[in-house]
Amino acid sequence: MSTFYSRKGLKKGICAIALVSSVAMPLTPVLATPVQPAARLAPTDQNTKTAADYNLFNKNVITKTIDSSPAQSARVGKYIIHLAAASALGKEASTYTIINPETMQTVSTGQLQAGGGAHFAANSETGEILIAATDTNQLERYTVTEDGQLSPAQPVSGFNFDPAEETLAMGYNKFTHSWGVLTSKNYITVDSSGLLSSMPLPDPKTLDPALANAPDADTSEYYGTQYTHTANMLAPLPDGSFVYDSGTTISNEQGEVQRGYLLHFSKDAVKVFDDGTAIAERVSYGRVTTTDDGRVYRWSYLHNSSYQVLSYADGQFTVLNGKTSIHAKGLESIGELFTVGDKLGVLDSVNNRIVILDKDMNVERSISLTGVSAKNTNRGSLNAVALPNGDIVFPSTAEDPQEFTTVVQMNRLVSAQPEQQPAPEPEKQANPQITLSTDEIKSDEGASVTVSGTGFYGEQAQHGVYVYLVRKDAFPAHSADERDPAVAAAAFVKGADIQDGAFTAVLNVPGNTLDPAAEYVVATGATGAAQDEGTALKAGLLQASAPVKVTEPQKQADPKITLSATELKVDAESNEVLVNGTGFHGQGAAKGVSVGVYEADEQGQPTGSPVGNEALVHANDLHDGGFAASVTVPGSLLDASKKYVVAAKAENEGVKLVALSPVAVKPAQPVADPKLSIDKSELDPTQDSAVTVSGSGYVGAAAQNGVYVAVVEAEKWQEGNTPDTHSVAAMTRIAAEDVHDGQFRATLNIAAGTLDASKKYLIVSFASPELNKSDRSLDTTTEITLKVPESPKPSPTPEPSPTPTPEQPKPSPSPTPAPTPEPSPKAPEPSPSPTPSPEKPTPQPTPTPEQPKPSPKPTPAPTPEPSPKAPEPSPSPTPTPENPKPSPTPTPEKPKPDPTPTPEQPKPSPTPTPEKPKPDPTPTPEQPKPSPKPTPEKPKPQPPAPEPPKPAQRFKDVYPTDQFYTEIEWLASTGITTGWPDNTYRPQNNIERGAMAAFFYRMAGSPRVMMPYRSPFKDVDASYPFYKEIVWMYQQGITTGYPDGTFRPNDSVSREAMAAFFYRQARDYRFYAPRHTSFVDVNGDNLFYTEISWLADRGISRGWDDRTYRPGQAITRDAMAAFLYRYHRIYGKK
Repeated sequence: MSTFYSRKGLKKGICAIALVSSVAMPLTPVLATPVQPAARLAPTDQNTKTAADYNLFNKNVITKTIDSSPAQSARVGKYIIHLAAASALGKEASTYTIINPETMQTVSTGQLQAGGGAHFAANSETGEILIAATDTNQLERYTVTEDGQLSPAQPVSGFNFDPAEETLAMGYNKFTHSWGVLTSKNYITVDSSGLLSSMPLPDPKTLDPALANAPDADTSEYYGTQYTHTANMLAPLPDGSFVYDSGTTISNEQGEVQRGYLLHFSKDAVKVFDDGTAIAERVSYGRVTTTDDGRVYRWSYLHNSSYQVLSYADGQFTVLNGKTSIHAKGLESIGELFTVGDKLGVLDSVNNRIVILDKDMNVERSISLTGVSAKNTNRGSLNAVALPNGDIVFPSTAEDPQEFTTVVQMNRLVSAQPEQQPAPEPEKQANPQITLSTDEIKSDEGASVTVSGTGFYGEQAQHGVYVYLVRKDAFPAHSADERDPAVAAAAFVKGADIQDGAFTAVLNVPGNTLDPAAEYVVATGATGAAQDEGTALKAGLLQASAPVKVTEPQKQADPKITLSATELKVDAESNEVLVNGTGFHGQGAAKGVSVGVYEADEQGQPTGSPVGNEALVHANDLHDGGFAASVTVPGSLLDASKKYVVAAKAENEGVKLVALSPVAVKPAQPVADPKLSIDKSELDPTQDSAVTVSGSGYVGAAAQNGVYVAVVEAEKWQEGNTPDTHSVAAMTRIAAEDVHDGQFRATLNIAAGTLDASKKYLIVSFASPELNKSDRSLDTTTEITLKVPESPKPSPTPEPSPTPTPEQPKPSPSPTPAPTPEPSPKAPEPSPSPTPSPEKPTPQPTPTPEQPKPSPKPTPAPTPEPSPKAPEPSPSPTPTPENPKPSPTPTPEKPKPDPTPTPEQPKPSPTPTPEKPKPDPTPTPEQPKPSPKPTPEKPKPQPPAPEPPKPAQRFKDVYPTDQFYTEIEWLASTGITTGWPDNTYRPQNNIERGAMAAFFYRMAGSPRVMMPYRSPFKDVDASYPFYKEIVWMYQQGITTGYPDGTFRPNDSVSREAMAAFFYRQARDYRFYAPRHTSFVDVNGDNLFYTEISWLADRGISRGWDDRTYRPGQAITRDAMAAFLYRYHRIYGKK
């Protein structure tokens, strides 16, 4: 490693130098704790002259470093540090030895995690070293103390190495007091204050023009490799940059394409330099030594020990002396080439001597090394070091008699002539450092910052120093001019005001000039000229820096809270309230906030202790004065006659912060005592029947969600279980607003052929599906009886002949033929299916669909199947009850006052009436074929004619003939969808998870949402269009997101996920999944088996004709409309 010293101390030292003996390092592992200095060996030929003016001073310190391992030595203050790797490979700890060069004795030894290359860089003046630690993958700084111990210094933060990242070279630049680190992936610089910047290494094929025509070249080792048994270094240049020789040759299948190139590293750029000679003539030197005046010496211990001399100025390299063999200078080898003041020293290991040369590589003197063997020194290490007084510490080899191995030994060549006069005090080297009176500035107030500087020596300091405050991303600044937007404040210190390298300056920073979001540093720099010659700073000249933190203005406390619920219930087992707080700033909140529910006095102030639990919010959990906390209060602790308030309190050092929000207490609900009465208890199963049901005693919590009344098979009804879908003959829902003082009246419409005369039936009432599991307070029943038709038995007797059998249905009054076509095989089940309902608006007046009865999908929806049209034709059993429920839809609201006629057709109401008599004459089943045409013509002159245009105006891509036209129209009329601004619905697009959240939220009535302090999902923030809706779904437990914390709002919704969303929305947890589902592609292993089974059981989905459900398939927007429509008919607004 090159080190730089005062020239004054070397001019005399060149005349008289002596050789001091060696320091060897143990082969066995060295403990990390310092060891006692090794005993001196007996001096041998202490005054023997090995050359004119040179003596050996033989005192041995055993350091025992294996000769084949990379090792480096450097001066650190008044000591020498020697670092040796355990091996050239791997990341084992390296052994360091600190040596006192005066006695050549070991002062301390230990281990550093510096990797296989033994890489480190040293500031020789301060005794600091920097390593790239392989155990922490960070840069670490150490200092050699006054007593020769290695002590950890302030760490370098801001960069972590990849564990696979290799350290290739390191260096210290005394001109800018900065460090350079080269790895296999990055180039890093660290300034004297510890500020770090990093730059990824560019692709060699884009950096080096020589590789432009060799795309197949292997460039993996372009920047070097640690497996070269060398301790490469970054050599410093006067402008603060570094130069580096990787020693690598780049080849492809045709041969060599690049070698002998230099890499030039500055803070934010990498450049490549080659001398322009033919590749075959170049040498991969691998080693670089630089001098203070910008000379660059490249050398190699191979290739006949060749060298090359260049000069560097203004960012450019110039070749002064091309490739030359050291043999031309009378030397046999270059074991090491190092600086000795303004001279050069070469360790000629073959001839066992040190040779002193001038800058032009001319030999000035040769010193033979008697008594030591420098012949076989590891040529991959850098251990020769010149001391400030001109002494030279150099390596040699020795045999370890105990271990029978070759080890490295450190020797010292010292001056033989004592100085007659005290040497003049060496010129103090510039080592600029600054400290600040404060390192924190409030952005709104500004500050006066006193800057104290030390180490500002040298000729350049005589012209003065600029002190300035600048944004970190603009440091170092090109100018200290305050007109530069990046410079916030500046001051100039005259050279006369710098005493012994020290000064004091004041920076006045006005308020509201600094950006709290930016980082700033106070820095120094010099122009190299008098102040009146400009403010342009010369790069790296007298440069020092210290970070400054800019803080935002102190926010004033303004404590407030909002609640997720403002009403507590006495009869609730537990009342949970989510409390969001804001404005808890300043000293008063330094110990956190307590939140609880309290009894309130007449003025609404909290009294006594909290009712229920108290939530404690730690100060660390306050973010910008805000928090979210949850408190729970058992209903049994509440008294409806008292007042209550939620209080958030904070107190510290006499400062109190209090926020209050009152809550109401709802008394206990009355107890339900449900009773049903009906206007007729005997029904004819062959005729349409309308049963008026009256109820009383329907009060309490369960009644707040409405009441369900249904006709069910007696043997399948069990209190505590909602009737199975397939056992329900007719059902209606009485909304909560239609139950007055626990009483209601409703009509059950039972279609002819729905009831089986061989079975018994009950009219039952029960609570809404989501309460079935926990609240059965509305369960009650009343019996009905069925008339048993007697005509069917005698009817076959008069006509025994088999041939007239087809005609028998005509004369026979038996109702059997009529019901058979109407309750077509799947009529009741598909009622919720998408196929029937889509046709609702158009086919409603027209029985035409009845004609296509053979075609499965269109025909069931119209007249023949009242069930598909259920929502609109009141006679249909399942839908009719639901018509009043979807109160938002314009269509159902019209029927609500008049259940029997079709809601949307007040004018064509005559048409439904003919259809009611239609079942009376038994021959009607055969007449539908001729009758359809006349009937359609009646609706075609349509009073509903205005209706088709409405949808056409609503969505221009949804037509009355579309399969899900009715459902989409319903979705729009209720405000659940608004479509796109271009008046389209885009029915064939897949529904996205974000849009689906909006549909569910609006279908639930757009309830109020208590917004959290932070989003529950990391990929959905408050700017997302459906943020509130997604938060609501999360709070309701309808969605939990993905394990990685994302919601993925733009992903499509699969059919199985849709089933889960509906199931959680309905909270129909009383449902027990069957052992076998009706879908061939869904089995018990499916994650959503229960949810899919529930969806089918409730009639919301029935799958495809091939008995598949296709769980992974994405849902289109038109199908989503159908699912929402069917769900709403059963469960209403939830």
